Amino acid sequence: MNSSAQPTVYVVDDDPAIRKSLAAMISVMGLQVGLCGTAEEFLDACDGTQPGCVVLDLRLPEMDGLELMEICQQRGMRLQVIMISGHGEVSMAVKAMRLGAIDFLEKPYHTGELRERILEAVRLDAAYRQQRDEQQVVRSRLDSLSSDERAALDLMVAGRTNKQIVTELGISLRTVHSRRAAILEKMKAGSRAELLQMVLKLAASGESS
Repeated sequence: MNSSAQPTVYVVDDDPAIRKSLAAMISVMGLQVGLCGTAEEFLDACDGTQPGCVVLDLRLPEMDGLELMEICQQRGMRLQVIMISGHGEVSMAVKAMRLGAIDFLEKPYHTGELRERILEAVRLDAAYRQQRDEQQVVRSRLDSLSSDERAALDLMVAGRTNKQIVTELGISLRTVHSRRAAILEKMKAGSRAELLQMVLKLAASGESS
């Protein structure tokens, strides 16, 4: 599913009563709910493309919450996870955070606190998906550049002046201006500063090649 789909809050807990209670609470919040009794059920139901978050119990049969997070990480699934546990082991909380959990709540948790964390997780997920979509647009625009234009752009990003680009590429100043204009048009950038910000932001995300 794409990032414009309605957010779903997945509840992964082996206790049917807890799943039912959380489903009622989340529905009142105006969010869709996905209920899973085991980690395996969650992996069958979610591939990481659905926007939203996961309320994940640490203690699950067969595969626990931390193992599930590790598998999701291995599969490249970027999830906003709120880990829930009735066992207050600090080491597990730390590991959950290292695996990407945004919070670790100990049972019995306050319903209001969990609601706040769910709303925060949904907001974080929406922000991440918007940024990812914007990066994909920039990536596609970069891919539309010719090899000559990309060479000129790389030198622009490196801070070279027009005269230096002339020397390094062995082309005329007129050609440099022509390529720069073509690059700005293809990248849909209104200025050199906007172009550089766009490319550097992409590079910082690790998406640039």
